[in-house]
Amino acid sequence: MRDMAILCNIGSGQTEIDVAWLKVNATKIENLKPHVDIYHLPNGRAIILPADGRVINL
Repeated sequence: MRDMAILCNIGSGQTEIDVAWLKVNATKIENLKPHVDIYHLPNGRAIILPADGRVINL
């Protein structure tokens, strides 16, 4: 996955994204704005995750 990729859940459930894994393995979790977090990973890349991985309406 590219650095600073925006990972959104647009599925029908809450389990498509393993948010628990992100929370455990992130070296840093940074709040970008309300309901948008950046998860910094050990490989040096980061993932932007809106709505804590819950379903969003695009």
